[in-house]
Order: sequence, then C-alpha cells, then structure tokens
Amino acid sequence: MSRSLEVLGVAQAGRDLVNVGKRIAVASEAAAKDAAASIQATTAGSVPYVTGNLRASLETVAVRDGFVVGFTNRAPYAGYIEFGGFHGRAYVPEGRYLWPTARATEVDYFRAVKDAATREVKTYPWHQQR
Repeated sequence: MSRSLEVLGVAQAGRDLVNVGKRIAVASEAAAKDAAASIQATTAGSVPYVTGNLRASLETVAVRDGFVVGFTNRAPYAGYIEFGGFHGRAYVPEGRYLWPTARATEVDYFRAVKDAATREVKTYPWHQQR
C-alpha cells in the first residue's frame, strides 16, 4: 500500500512571497530615499554659507543599490571646503561635513530600511489555507 502526502497552499504561498517581496522593495526604497534626504538636509545645514551655492550643490541621486548624497559641480570648490589640503586649509581625508554626517547616521539609515521591510512582512495579508 502506497502512501502520499498532499501539501495544500504551496502555490499561493509562492505568490504571497513574490508579492510581499515587491512590497518590501518599494517600502525599503522609500525609506532609503527618506534617510538619504535627511543626510543631505543635515549636511546642508552644517556646511559654511557664503553664497548658498555649496548648500545648493548637494543632491541625492538614485543608484543601483540605493542612493548617493554628494556635491555637484555647481560649487567646484566643494572638494576644497570638504577636504582641504591646500591654500593653508588642513587636509581632512574623512571630510568635514558630508562623510561625518553619513557615518553618524549610518545605523539610522539601515534601521529605517529594515523597519520598512519588517513592517511590510507583518502587515501583508498572508493567505491562510483552510
């Protein structure tokens, strides 16, 4: 006599996993974008202000694996202000404004992304086999 076991709901569980994965991707990207915008705003508030070009040159750009905050060429002297190294300004390899801000908020950044993913898993309307 042969015995068999039927597992019910495997196909629906697979669909649920695909769908929750999509929701996690959207929520995590939004959380990462918000965290990067916060880093940009905090950095903008800490850089020296003369004309406003340095602050205005900060931007957040989407890249393959997240977001990058950096200075654009709107203020070509941004590297000198950030790192120094000539004209009597001491060289600071880790930077004065952007990098220290990013490092100080790194844990918050990853926590925000993790929390967004966790929230999606917890609130997803998982199908129950009856």
